[in-house]
Amino acid sequence: MSRGHYLHRLLFLALSGVIAFVSSGLGMMGQPVVVALLVTTVVFLGLPHGAMDPMVAISSGLVKTIRQMCVFLMLYVLIAALALLLWVVSPWLALTVFLLQSVWHFSEDWTGELPAWQRMVVASLIIIAPAVFHGAETERIFAILVQADAIALILGLQLFGFFALPLFIYTVLGLFRSNSLCALELGGILLLAWLLPPLLFFVVYFCALHSPRHIIEWVERETFNAQQYLFVVLIVTVLTSAAGFAIATGLRFEETPSAAIYVVFVGLAVLTVPHMILIQHVRGEGSASKKGQQSSV
Repeated sequence: MSRGHYLHRLLFLALSGVIAFVSSGLGMMGQPVVVALLVTTVVFLGLPHGAMDPMVAISSGLVKTIRQMCVFLMLYVLIAALALLLWVVSPWLALTVFLLQSVWHFSEDWTGELPAWQRMVVASLIIIAPAVFHGAETERIFAILVQADAIALILGLQLFGFFALPLFIYTVLGLFRSNSLCALELGGILLLAWLLPPLLFFVVYFCALHSPRHIIEWVERETFNAQQYLFVVLIVTVLTSAAGFAIATGLRFEETPSAAIYVVFVGLAVLTVPHMILIQHVRGEGSASKKGQQSSV
């Protein structure tokens, strides 16, 4: 574990403790306040971890010229547009794909610490727990995304929860001997999923754990020029936020919070597709080069 990863874990544990302590008060916040918090944190803390993708492409050697950068950005936008088209054509299929890709993507937050099957269990529970502990509220969020009743999906997730929750607890208990901080982190995630409404739980996990951990990983792996990095992140975040606002104003929702929820989650869903493809490609290239170096030695 790197020093940055270690310090971030300590900060997340401290934050989780504070949030758990005041969770009853947080649960009393009205939906407009919660949605405003969701939008704000995703824009300022969530989007920047995906906005660094052009820098990842450059530092990994995937993009070396301005022409290649243009091609990279066009392909990135094209993949996101195709993902958005799926939401228009088949929202149910799009939501299912989004949940599955989230499990895969979130599982990488514990790469190197847990075996693959345990990472999948942990990531699955992050998706399943809100449906298990707060079924009605989670169903309302899913209903906004698919524009239809989503109780069948909630029941399916709750069924999977009967298998995932014991495996999750088994993983946490087994970690206390070898990696107590990781065990505490996972226990904190489960506690927050139980205490917090689904939207607030997502805010805490995505913006306080997943996004910072991703940024720390790639900043430590690559040599970024700080000014260039901040400039690219600022530009991409502003453009993405402006596009999201424009789309939200054109949606036909009776309530503004519902439109905001739809734009945030569908926006994250479509951007996650090219983001995941890039990260998997870069990691695959890195693994291949390491194997090549080991074989040559």
